[in-house]
Amino acid sequence: MTARKVLIFDARPAMRSLIGSLLSGIDGYQAFEAHDMPQIADCLKDGTVDVIIVAASLSLDSALATVAEIRACPQPRAATVPIILVNASLPPTPAGSTQANPADRFLRGPVTARALREQLDSLFQA
Repeated sequence: MTARKVLIFDARPAMRSLIGSLLSGIDGYQAFEAHDMPQIADCLKDGTVDVIIVAASLSLDSALATVAEIRACPQPRAATVPIILVNASLPPTPAGSTQANPADRFLRGPVTARALREQLDSLFQA
């Protein structure tokens, strides 16, 4: 089985590294990192991403704005690529993807490898 490519976005290298280290222990997923929108757009253009994780160091409003910016990216894949929003400020049970909350999955931080795997596996179940 080919590993799913997970793009981790956060402006802080430490947060990208933390999520990446959690992914390194999960079979079937390969982590890549992005620190800005041009990098995300390049990955979407190249088709080198199966899912994007928008990580926790942003405020909830900033994180939601980032997800909306990804969705508005001119690359065709931007509208359909699954996005998991990881943020400590999320309500305990956020609603699903809406115009106001354009992420596909939500994971309240601090994140664990088990919770991350459950979210990723649920996206790709046949």
